Amino acid sequence: MHVQHNLPLGSVFLASEKMNGGDIDMALLPVGGAGIQGASTEQSSGQDGRKKNEFAHGGQITKPGREWFCNAEFDLTLPRSFRQAQRPVGVGTLTQPPDVVDALRRPVTERARGELVESVEVTGRLLNVAREMAWQLWPALAKGDRLLVPSVPPKDYLEYLTSLGFDLPEFSTKSDTNYVFTPFGWNQEAADLNQLHKHPAEHPDLSVVAQVNSREFSLQLEAELFPESVGNPPLKGREGWGAIFCRTSEELTRWLEKASSGRWVAKGNHGHAGIGQLRFSLPEEAGEIQVKLDRILEAQGGLALEPEHKIVVEFGCLFLLSQEGSILASRCHRLLSFSGGGFAGALWLPSDPEFLKWQSVIEKSMETLAARLHREGYFGPVSVDAYAWQDSDAIRFRPLVDLNARCSMAYPAHGLSRKFPDKAILISQTPSSVPLPKNLTELRNRLGDLHFDPATKRGVFLITPLMPGPRRHAFAFIGNDEAEVKVMQQKTLQALA
Repeated sequence: MHVQHNLPLGSVFLASEKMNGGDIDMALLPVGGAGIQGASTEQSSGQDGRKKNEFAHGGQITKPGREWFCNAEFDLTLPRSFRQAQRPVGVGTLTQPPDVVDALRRPVTERARGELVESVEVTGRLLNVAREMAWQLWPALAKGDRLLVPSVPPKDYLEYLTSLGFDLPEFSTKSDTNYVFTPFGWNQEAADLNQLHKHPAEHPDLSVVAQVNSREFSLQLEAELFPESVGNPPLKGREGWGAIFCRTSEELTRWLEKASSGRWVAKGNHGHAGIGQLRFSLPEEAGEIQVKLDRILEAQGGLALEPEHKIVVEFGCLFLLSQEGSILASRCHRLLSFSGGGFAGALWLPSDPEFLKWQSVIEKSMETLAARLHREGYFGPVSVDAYAWQDSDAIRFRPLVDLNARCSMAYPAHGLSRKFPDKAILISQTPSSVPLPKNLTELRNRLGDLHFDPATKRGVFLITPLMPGPRRHAFAFIGNDEAEVKVMQQKTLQALA
């Protein structure tokens, strides 16, 4: 496997694979600015007799292209306590999970009722915020694709992006079954929508998707595949210090009694991008923290606990796993996180010196992981978080921090790198504390010379639309190197403050 840094024309991922006895260029996950390569829509039968449809997350596709469904919250729907209710086709307001709603109707104590109501409200907010991440995906799509979004995009937003020289996909609030359905992640909702399309895409069994997206499974793989990882199992002499998974409140209580002193990270069994994470210190917070940990454990069907490391550099590793078990393509970027573990952005460099330090171990680790996922029955997009961390005087590498069997919100960085292959690309989530202008004209005026210039191919622009209501916003910074885009980011925050 070779982790690519110069994005090939026409896609985030591109690989030449021997298929059906011939060399075929497989356009995978198309990105902006490139057309879609022609291909046959014929299906072939696999060894198991099932019909294979090489559309979503693999193979070549014919026009009109892919319909992207950014159900970025899909991971939260995998635990039993957060099963989604049936929703109409298209993108709309999320409904409350049926079992939680049913629970609200049962007689409970006032305290329990309050906690349950709060759980439903928080979950609803998280799901809706996650669905708004759809706006950020357009740089990773081809001109012939379409992106399902929560609302009709403002005309000035489309004119703004077009004026910057971008070929945009179609934005729509309603599904078109003529397109190839491509979800952010596979859950029951995505599977149901997929079946309404004329050419439904093959996907893994949903039980397999739930399994491989669980942190319990991820910790098991870390212990199995990467025993040298200091997080799991613990180093000799550091018993009580390594990562562990608790399935019940009783297991959590016993762990708290024996856990080593220091900083810890708690992660719900499901919930990517920092959702359901909690950081705390032991023994200082042992008494007050258990109630919070119990709630995450109960809501997500388990709780992963691991020591907090002093991170030197984080990476996001992306690849596509074929049904035959081969890695069709792979990508890597610098991963940026908020202090609480949430996704803060992605940095792509034409030649990243930090990546080069760890390239061999990353490539070997992803090959090992891909083979294991294939044995489990999974195929499709994979996103893996990894990092190097400081352990006393040594720098250690943890190749499997989080395993996400889904697409990645870093795709836009790789999409922009196709259009600007010799530039540094920084995609940054905007903190909610940053006040944004009311319109795009004001934004340009406040940014001044910082704003992106299509002639020089440098500067910052807003990826998301300025619309009323709660929004998850993101900026793109394009410059000559890492230092320049980071200076742009700092000056942009100052200009908007």
